[in-house]
Amino acid sequence: MFVKYFRLLLFPFSFLYWIFISVKNFLYDKDILTSYNADRKIICIGNITAGGTGKTPIAITVAKELLLRGKKIAILSRGYKRKTQGFLEVNEPNPEKFGDEPAMMFSRLPDAKIYVSEDRVYAIEKITESFVAELILMDDGLQNRKIKKDYTIAVINEENKSIFDRIYLPAGNLRESRTRLNKYNSIILNYKFSSGHDKSTEPNTYSCKYKLDGFYRNMENKISVGEVLTKKVLAFCGIADSDSFFKTLKNLGLTITQQVAFNDHHNFNDYDIDKLIQLCNEIGSEFAITTEKDFIRLTKHSKKIEQSGINFLHTKIFAEIENLDGLVSKILRIN
Repeated sequence: MFVKYFRLLLFPFSFLYWIFISVKNFLYDKDILTSYNADRKIICIGNITAGGTGKTPIAITVAKELLLRGKKIAILSRGYKRKTQGFLEVNEPNPEKFGDEPAMMFSRLPDAKIYVSEDRVYAIEKITESFVAELILMDDGLQNRKIKKDYTIAVINEENKSIFDRIYLPAGNLRESRTRLNKYNSIILNYKFSSGHDKSTEPNTYSCKYKLDGFYRNMENKISVGEVLTKKVLAFCGIADSDSFFKTLKNLGLTITQQVAFNDHHNFNDYDIDKLIQLCNEIGSEFAITTEKDFIRLTKHSKKIEQSGINFLHTKIFAEIENLDGLVSKILRIN
């Protein structure tokens, strides 16, 4: 509650942000400022709000389909919250070195080339020099007007709608006006685990839902939902939309005895792990369940976790996009 009231105090800064983003878009729309035109086709998957839209699983699904069609692709991310700087090729699932999303993508997409850089223009030039990529897939960056995109996809969170998603940063989550959605080639309405939604009838708009592939002790050791159903569970995560994660576990019928929400992209330290283990022991829980993205950040604590006797598990989620074949075919038809 305190955080919500504090955000209201930031309204004057949201007004300044709106002025800045409006002027910037006007200058680019009128070609007063020009965008970098790459030698490779640029596809960008992003959102108009900060965090919580479920963009990364969707980007992974699109990338997999492009790879299945034999396309040579490079994935470019900023590497948010990483402890390194500069242009790097992702060669291990190390979130401290590359960031959460690139580390997760590396685990899921072993056949893709993945890079991180704060300077997207420089990164695209380096990728073009060193790797024969037909397509460069930008993970996030719709509001980065410095680069000309050949195909743009905006992801909208349709599961947990918040009033803050209609208020500009920093008081709210909005990065740019919803009226600019018509500037993008496609829109994906992400219903995550919500039920009862219909297929989209709007042109160039696709619906998406999540499919849970069970729980994992590591990236490969799968445990069925049935093995956990009758047990007490501690659920924890450090993502933007923590409510969605907790709701998903409860809808599966799990007995969530305790839930702990950390800040988005939280860097787990020894104290956090000790506290989670202590909570599990206090409530008599054999299982501590988190997201795949959070689990990657726990790997440096694997010895402590193993010695605790608590089963730390993570979910594995796949994004099922309506008419994925049609969407990818549109991407490949760009001139």
